[in-house]
Amino acid sequence: MNLIKCPNNHFYNADHFPSCPHCANTDSSDSTNNNTNESDINTSPVERNIEEMQSQNKHMLAGWLVCIDGAEYGKYYPLFCGSNAIGRGANMDVQITSDEEISRQTHAEIIYDADRITYSIVVNRSSNPVYVNGAIITTDTDKPFPLQDRDRIRIGSHTFILATFCNNDFSWR
Repeated sequence: MNLIKCPNNHFYNADHFPSCPHCANTDSSDSTNNNTNESDINTSPVERNIEEMQSQNKHMLAGWLVCIDGAEYGKYYPLFCGSNAIGRGANMDVQITSDEEISRQTHAEIIYDADRITYSIVVNRSSNPVYVNGAIITTDTDKPFPLQDRDRIRIGSHTFILATFCNNDFSWR
């Protein structure tokens, strides 16, 4: 996987996208067809073109962040294939509005790499610290920090558990 960072600090897989799909998809309208027939349901790998993958990645569930401590206690947030931005802003994939310790714009990103079936987190350099299983994640590098199922992630005054859906038993690739 060729994971790169765009000028707007989004991570994306350059092997699948010629440019950042987050920046390119500013139009929030969804014109995909929701009709599913039996031939569409297939867990084996299939070849897809770039445009098809761009529209589907935002809708393919990879897991959840489940809040176990903080004002959002009990809430869960879906994580999708690719990058999932966490912050207080309305344009964030995971929006935590109740915590002033969390940056408005991309405090951190959780990335699911469907090719490698891996999860990782990247912390914005200007953000308050993020902890995984009690250890601080450094922001002195753009290198993603690997995550595992059931890791505890503390961002601001909230603690989340990563609950993975995609794993070695099932993946969208």
